[in-house]
Parts: sequence; C-alpha cells; structure tokens
Amino acid sequence: MDAATVYRPPHALDVRLTLSALRRGAGDPTHVVDATGVWRTALTPDGPATLHLSRQASGAVVAAAWGPGARWLVGAVPDLLGARDDPRGFLPAHRLLREAAKRHAGLRLTRTGLVFEMLVPAVLEQKVTGVEARRSWRELIVRHGLPAPGPAPQRMRVFPPPGVWRRLPSWEWHRSGADGARVQAIAGAAAVAGRLERTLESGAQEGQRVLRSIAGVGAWTAAEVIQRSHGDADAVSVGDYHIPALPRAPPPMRAAPRAQRGRATPSGPAAGSPRLPGLLSWTSGWWSTSSSRQGGCGAQSPLHERAARRSLAQVLVIDLVAGPPELLRPVQGSVRVRYPVLGVLPPGVGDPT
Repeated sequence: MDAATVYRPPHALDVRLTLSALRRGAGDPTHVVDATGVWRTALTPDGPATLHLSRQASGAVVAAAWGPGARWLVGAVPDLLGARDDPRGFLPAHRLLREAAKRHAGLRLTRTGLVFEMLVPAVLEQKVTGVEARRSWRELIVRHGLPAPGPAPQRMRVFPPPGVWRRLPSWEWHRSGADGARVQAIAGAAAVAGRLERTLESGAQEGQRVLRSIAGVGAWTAAEVIQRSHGDADAVSVGDYHIPALPRAPPPMRAAPRAQRGRATPSGPAAGSPRLPGLLSWTSGWWSTSSSRQGGCGAQSPLHERAARRSLAQVLVIDLVAGPPELLRPVQGSVRVRYPVLGVLPPGVGDPT
C-alpha cells in the first residue's frame, strides 16, 4: 500500500450507510462493498487512487490506499466519513424521527472534496429512471475510466479526467444512452472543472453559483452535487422532473429558518390543515415503476428531499395534507416505494425492501 491511517471517529459511525449516497447502483465500478469492507476509487488532485475502508471491533476505521493520489485520499477519510457533519442542530420533534435517529445514529453526511466527479453522475440522472442513469454511468466508467491502482476488485475503475470527458466521441455517448442535453452539460462542466474544484475553498454557496452557471445544470443537479462534494446539509434537491406525474404530490414547500433546518413546511391554503407527517429517507428511498417511466422519480428522487436534513437520521419530514397511504397509492399498480434505510413508515404502506 502507498498510504494508510487509522481513523477513530468521536461519534457513532456506520461506514457503509454513510457512504451509500456515493454508490451509483450495485454495479458501480467506483464503489464496491464486499466482506472485507468498502472499496472506493477516486481521481484526486494528485492522481488516481483506490481506497479500502474496514471497521475494527474497537470502532476504529482502518484506511489503506494505493496509487498516486493515495496520500490525498487517506487524508480525506475523516471528511468522507462525516467528521464535519455536526448533528447538534438536528432536534427531531416527531416520534418517528426520534426513533429513526436512534436506530441510525451512525449515519453521517459525507464530504468527498471532489466536485466534477460528483457532477457527472448527477447530470446522467437528469430526467431518466435509475436503471438508465446507472447503466450510463457504468458504461462510461468501465469503457473510459482509468485502471484502479492496488489490489482493488477486478471490475473497479477510476473516474476519468475532465479532458477525457471533453473528447468523448458522439457514438460513445450514444452507446451509453446519454442524450445531447446531458452530453453538453457534462462537456461544459469539464471545461471549467478547475473552477469547480476551487469552490471547495470558497464554500457551498459559491459552489452552487458556479454550478448553476453551467448550461444544463439547474437547482436539482447543483444540490445533488453540493450535498456530496461540500457536505452541505442545507442543499435541497428541488425541481424533480417526475414529481408532477405523481398521483398526489406534497404541497409546495418553503425554506425553513436555519434553526428549523431538517424540516420543510407546506405553504399555501393547506398549511393550516391537519397533517400527518410522512417520513422520507435521503439515501436510498425512491419511487420506481415496474412497467413504465411515468410516475418514477429517476435515479435518486428528491421527493424525499435528501439534502434538507440535519445530520443524524438525515431525513426530512414532509407535511402532507393526506397521510402516507394517500401519497403512496399506486398508479395503475406500477408504483412502489422503497425505504431500506430508515424503514419507519406505518406497516403496510408502500413496499419496503
């Protein structure tokens, strides 16, 4: 190995759950979970690297890395595992939230310190289903990624540098299933990749501004990136393409004051009505369809507003005019909802797996 460290978190930590937001499906060539721990590859400022994380019985995390970027990646381990995620502002009032927070106290908000690497998969997730987005990501990384240094699992690859993304021929994009709008957004971002990385020093707000200045990158995509690259708990994924197709969408939401971040409240006439909170998870809950694209919310739907949560349980209570059974009522029998992380919806609601 080229670099190693032992990280002793001062808080409860579930390594796999914390890093699950970075995994783009079971076949992600940059993220593999096996019996030994979690493997990740990354294109660091110093070059490609492979990282392996394993948990000891004492609670310490052993990190080993290989490749030119090994030292950089090992130095980023505390941030990657949520060292900057401060849970003190998360004070759940609802019973379901308190129970979820207690059960999943090891869930932290990751910070990768890699902006462009977080942007490409977010753009690929625009306006398509999760299956399509993950296939595109897998195809592009396997075919054009760099070899993973060290003893990484055989199929692992490293995210390619911006120049590779800019030079990809049209037939390679076509093969991956990416349309022209997403191709142009990725190529435009690759042209200013250095500027994107510099926002890690200037802050999340500047990161949002620079991202939004790229054609094809809107509020949803920018938030998806800033959540992961900057570890911003207040970056809210809004404007999902598929939400209008839902049988009964939540009422419009307004931003909560800083003291109440982690909750979103409805605005408009429904605000004064009796409401039943629906607990929605940030990491793995999504709407999907078994028969058609309509009604699905894409690769990782912000219906559950994954970013508007405060550490700890990393969840958002969306106040619904109707209860969860109303919201989750199937559309033509094809819609199902999955909450594999928190699993706190009332029994019989949706299809938790």
